[in-house]
Order: sequence, then structure tokens, then C-alpha cells
Amino acid sequence: MPKELTSLIDSCSRCEVIDKPYVKFKVYEKWLPCQVKALIVMESPPPGLKKSFFYNTNSPDRLRRNLAFILRLARTGDEVIEWFRSRGLFITNAVKCRPLSRERVSIMAKNCKFILRREVELLKPEVIIAMGLTARRSIRALSLRSMVRIIELPHPNYIVRFRRDLIPHVRRIFHEVPSINSRSGKNIDIEGMHSGEGRRCSSDRSGACWPLSCAVLEKA
Repeated sequence: MPKELTSLIDSCSRCEVIDKPYVKFKVYEKWLPCQVKALIVMESPPPGLKKSFFYNTNSPDRLRRNLAFILRLARTGDEVIEWFRSRGLFITNAVKCRPLSRERVSIMAKNCKFILRREVELLKPEVIIAMGLTARRSIRALSLRSMVRIIELPHPNYIVRFRRDLIPHVRRIFHEVPSINSRSGKNIDIEGMHSGEGRRCSSDRSGACWPLSCAVLEKA
């Protein structure tokens, strides 16, 4: 399984890219949980001539730092990644390769859709958490709602910068999502939540209770 995903990324030549971090840092071989309970989909590796990448523990990374902040993890580097791996949570990107610039991300996401689809097929997550606009569009394009539970959230970097009021809700989701079953409950979108809202919630059979915005997406 790890070799197939690495090979798909390594052999793809649909886009002009800076590098291929998932191949370079052997992400699937090193950090893939034995059982992926939740697949957390972000946007892309940081665009441009950068070394930062969530799985590159030799370089500071804003996503890794912000996730540690949101989750109150007094950890750095591979300890943050291990926190996710040990809970069956795997962080991936809609775009696997490093874009030349941010402007190319949307086009690359379309070209990379076949890899994301295969990733979902192979990993068989109970839950998919799409974080940010690019991730949300990419997951919706796969038409998976009848197959897996989907939770849509803002990107962690956006949350820390603009919507810190959402941090308690997002933290709760990350702590409780490993117990969620794909056949239970609804797809949930809290991106439109305003400060002070969130008193309504949706409970599924596992007992988890999620804060909701006005947009609650029923499973197809």
C-alpha cells in the first residue's frame, strides 16, 4: 500500500513542481498508521522554494506548529506527527507535490484528484476531515458521501490567524474523531460558525457531540 501511493506520486508528471515531499520524506512508509481511522486532508505542501513540510521534522513548519497549538500539544517535530499516527489519524494533502506558487494550487488539485481517490480507496478511513477550501473542493469532487463520513473545517493556519474562537470545537473533534463510525451521524461543516454559536449539536451513535453551524450536510 505505501509503495503504491509513493509510486503514483513519483511517476506523475502532470504538473511542473518544485519537489515531491511525500516521496522525498517517505511519508507513507514512515508515518502511515496501521489502521487509518481518519484521513485529514489539507491543501498542499507550502508553495515555492521552501523546505517546510509537515513531515519534514528537520525544518520548522507552520502547519505542524499550529496543529500543536490547537491541540495543546507541548511537543515539537516528530512528536507532533507521532501524536496523530498513534491515534490512527493521517494527515495528507489534496495536492501531493510542492507547487511553484500558490496560484497553481487549484489546477494542481484537479490533476492530483486521481491520487487522492486512490489514497481513500487504499486507506479506507472511517472519517475524512477536509480542512480548507482546496481540501473541501477536492473531497467533494470524489463524491464519497455515501461511502464515508465527511467533516469540513477551516484550515488550521486560518483558524489560528482569524478564528481562534473555533479552536475548542476543532480540538474536541480531533480528540473524539477516532471513535466515530462511518455509518453514524451526519456530515458536519462548522466553517460558517460565528462566535457565540455552537450550542446546537448533533450526536451520533458513538456519543460524540459536534458543534454545528447553519450548514449541516446530510449523507447522500
